[in-house]
Amino acid sequence: MDETSFLGGWGITVALGCGALTLIYIYNSWWVRRMRKEGVAGPRGFPILGCAPHIIWNGLMESEQEWIKQYGDIVGWASGQQLNLVVKDPDFLKEILVKDFSHFTDRGTSIHGHPIMAKNVFFAEGKAWKRIRAILSPTFSTSKMKLMNEDINRCAKTLAANLQEAARTGKVISPKDYFGAFTMDAIAATAFSLDVDSQTNPDEPLVTNAKGLFVPRKSFIFTLILGKIFPPLEYLFGWLQLGFFSGKVIDYFVRTVDLLVKDRRQNPNTRTDFMQLMVNAELENTTENSDLISMNKKLSTDEIIASSVIFFIAGYETTASLLRFSAYELALHPEIQERMLQEIQDTLGEAEPVYDNIRQLTYMDQVLYEVLRKYPPVNRITRAPSEDRVINGVTVRKWFRVIIPIYNIHHDPRFYPEPEVFNPERFADRTAQNSVLFLSFGFGPRNCLGMRLALMEAKIAMVRLLRSVKFVTCADTQIPLQLSSRPGLTQPKKPISLKVELRRFD
Repeated sequence: MDETSFLGGWGITVALGCGALTLIYIYNSWWVRRMRKEGVAGPRGFPILGCAPHIIWNGLMESEQEWIKQYGDIVGWASGQQLNLVVKDPDFLKEILVKDFSHFTDRGTSIHGHPIMAKNVFFAEGKAWKRIRAILSPTFSTSKMKLMNEDINRCAKTLAANLQEAARTGKVISPKDYFGAFTMDAIAATAFSLDVDSQTNPDEPLVTNAKGLFVPRKSFIFTLILGKIFPPLEYLFGWLQLGFFSGKVIDYFVRTVDLLVKDRRQNPNTRTDFMQLMVNAELENTTENSDLISMNKKLSTDEIIASSVIFFIAGYETTASLLRFSAYELALHPEIQERMLQEIQDTLGEAEPVYDNIRQLTYMDQVLYEVLRKYPPVNRITRAPSEDRVINGVTVRKWFRVIIPIYNIHHDPRFYPEPEVFNPERFADRTAQNSVLFLSFGFGPRNCLGMRLALMEAKIAMVRLLRSVKFVTCADTQIPLQLSSRPGLTQPKKPISLKVELRRFD
């Protein structure tokens, strides 16, 4: 090949590359202009990359908060070719989450990275989600919750004993370690009738793999950004299983739960854990589910496996997060801690905490809801419209992704005056617990299935703990607590450090 041909070839390559980038720039610019035309204000961003550089530099939550202050409660921004609509307006939220929910059932996310994970109630879409939700809902009924009392109390007794020992030795504790172990034991017992005892055996394989569910792949952030800039790459990353969850961890759960499911189906028993309830669950022929009658009425093995994994995620991390931040706030506010103990003594006496009597602990409810407001376990959720919709004068196109910034909503002084102040009295009125502005469990038909189970676990644990120990601050306690700004789970930047003291009753 002579020099002229070589240079000519390079010239064509460069020209094609520049042409492709120009077309992408024009295409992206058209999409952003289209969003402005639909009545949505927001930052312009950079060519091709959109607002991705701003977010990488300043942080996603901080950037959205800045844009909301500048443009209002409905903001549009682009990450490459992905157009995002951030919504804080209460009326708009009611439309999306309740009134027009049938057109906003899907989350519009593909971060799971393993095909089986698309088959659980959290990630499933459309009729598949509706069917799985309808089958699973009865497993979280009041009667089923009551069956979990014994297992949760057994795990809570071990938790209380471990914290009493920490009080005797005067050691500084990391609440996450204690509460994470407790919720791990509780979900293993209630979901699979397994006694893993992670509070004394942290190296048990089920424990280590469950913890691995919360460790994203090292490549995740890069595939996420690239997928948003160039959406076709999301299909490639999905095919390569390059999502949030580690393939090794998911494969462990696939093997483990598959064996359990086969055993339960071959050897029916009288167990009342969630595994058996899922195996037995069947879609009821009701008017509400009439459009699903022709579909499979029982969960497939893959759906049970996927649901089991999501139970671990919800039952382990989110409930542990609620207890961890509760301990922190109680240490900072001993008067609230003592009022909770007084309510326990006045209401329960020495009775064992169970589903029926802990419902009477109304002040404890207020405290837990205030913890969930200030530290929502998941700091944002998303919705994807199934078709173009017009809501309150704003056209929401099918290709938009709607973002609901839970943390920012919970810390907006218009909705919650002095949001950084820990004030359980905000929730003295039950209507505040059922407001569209309280989103720790989601809202509407796609709210959290395990909400009552999480609160039951937390209340049983708190009753047993406050009867025996009290949480106090120490020299290592960070005040005020600094939180990570990463999207996803609400986490402190540094582990919380506290001490516990034995209670002495005269």
